[in-house]
Amino acid sequence: MIFLNNFSGSTAITGCADTLISISEKERGQNRAVMQCLGRDIEERKIEIEFSKETHKWNIVSDSLENPEILLPDDVFAVIEFMKREKLFVGSNTELTEKFNAVYKKQYTANAFKRMLNQYRFQFEDYNVFFNSYRSSGKRYINIRYEESDDSADDDDKILVR
Repeated sequence: MIFLNNFSGSTAITGCADTLISISEKERGQNRAVMQCLGRDIEERKIEIEFSKETHKWNIVSDSLENPEILLPDDVFAVIEFMKREKLFVGSNTELTEKFNAVYKKQYTANAFKRMLNQYRFQFEDYNVFFNSYRSSGKRYINIRYEESDDSADDDDKILVR
């Protein structure tokens, strides 16, 4: 996990810590940063903060407790947007990955892309993206689709939170 590497690299010192809190700027010199919290006794949390030069205090911009989607990687939202355009894909995982990589200039392998789909399966379903894998004639296939909902305007609002 990249977050843990911010503390100790590959020396695994974080293995003994109960709670870790990190503040990192997105770009040096900006007034915005992200505070990440991870621990055994606390819920994982990501808080976007902004420094006020007038008050010399950090102010909360967004919090994963109120907007849990900010914990999701950007690529999850890219898949959701991709499927909103595609609506339906049936084919091999390799074909799907190549198509996604071409649109978003990514370099996923088919296995890594499938792992991401499996890891965030329930989050995808929250955004009306559903998939299943199956075998036919000794080949593996994936069926992934975006289902329009009656409250699709609400779904668009979810994406904009990102």
